[in-house]
Amino acid sequence: MKRKKWSELEEQTLLSKYSDLLTSGTLSKLKTREKKFRPIADHVNTIHHLQDPIGYPFKWSWRDVSIKVQNMRHQYLGVKQKIRISKDEFNWKDGENHWENFLKYKEVFGDVELEVKSKKSSGSGDSDLFKDCGDLGFGIDSEDYLEEDDQEEEDGEEEGDVNGDDDNDNVVGGGGEEDGEFGGDKGNGEMGIGRKDKMKKGLGRK
Repeated sequence: MKRKKWSELEEQTLLSKYSDLLTSGTLSKLKTREKKFRPIADHVNTIHHLQDPIGYPFKWSWRDVSIKVQNMRHQYLGVKQKIRISKDEFNWKDGENHWENFLKYKEVFGDVELEVKSKKSSGSGDSDLFKDCGDLGFGIDSEDYLEEDDQEEEDGEEEGDVNGDDDNDNVVGGGGEEDGEFGGDKGNGEMGIGRKDKMKKGLGRK
């Protein structure tokens, strides 16, 4: 099955509709993500998919729009890092060479400050993004963000690898208690428990 991918024109339509709702004050009156993003999804579908289902084969849901808005924020930060000349200087015009809707996003949502990179895992950076979602007037579930983030990376644009994370989790979980007696001995040995038991058994045999 072909993965769903937003076109540049659909992104522009999404941003324009979001801007209209924000400027009119309508967005602030809508209290749930579904109520905020359903009108935007309907508008994008009406302009593109319903008019040209071959050129725009995907019908977007409010959830798709919700995910896309957060991923565009992530993409904006990535491009901003690329066009950084010095600590406080950026080549803004070059931003559109990396992402056509870069300046359009900046116009609608305002500039987003680059996060200071830490020595921790990249996952901490994602949590910082979620922490700042209040600035956009809505909340984003981290699982939603990861869901499309995986898709966008495969398409060469923007979703961390959910499957990869799951594999890593399985390795961590499987290396200790669930690997059977050999894996268990190894895992407990690292904590100093299994090793002490073995020493006691050895002393008892003598």
